Amino acid sequence: MYQDTENPWQSFAREVGGKYRLSEEGTSEVTGTYGKYPFLLKIIFIQAAPKVNLFLTHLEITLDNKIGLKLKIYREGIIQKLTKLFGTQDIIFNDRAFDKKYIIEGSNEAQVKWMISPDIRAKIIELGEILMILDGNTLSYEQHGKIIDSKKLFMILELLAELAEKVEGEAITKVI
Repeated sequence: MYQDTENPWQSFAREVGGKYRLSEEGTSEVTGTYGKYPFLLKIIFIQAAPKVNLFLTHLEITLDNKIGLKLKIYREGIIQKLTKLFGTQDIIFNDRAFDKKYIIEGSNEAQVKWMISPDIRAKIIELGEILMILDGNTLSYEQHGKIIDSKKLFMILELLAELAEKVEGEAITKVI
């Protein structure tokens, strides 16, 4: 992976064998297949107020979630600390560095703990500010702003594919 003066998303698309294009909204978009997983990388534009525009980098892959597992991983902030007081489900991993920074919600605690292994937790910590959601057959990652580092984009795509393999794998059914 490398950075150059051209659009980093074009570089990323070329590196992973994807297709780069401008969306109808005029933002960058990359589609393709990584391993066996179709993916979509795009910018989500949100107009929060008349003069306040927000951008999110959104990367999603499609998988076969036969077990119907639901998962949500996000960075803990002040508001999330308050919601914890009122009963937000937070799966604890007994990993002080991870548990202190992230809230993990899931439909099956044993499966989620098996999936989010120490090496996965280390990758999540390295990525920092995230929102990752598994709902139905879509596993998505979102982060504020436009990620322009193709190495980071590749790291996110690899993480999503690794988690997808765990969701689809036979080993997860043995955890139930």
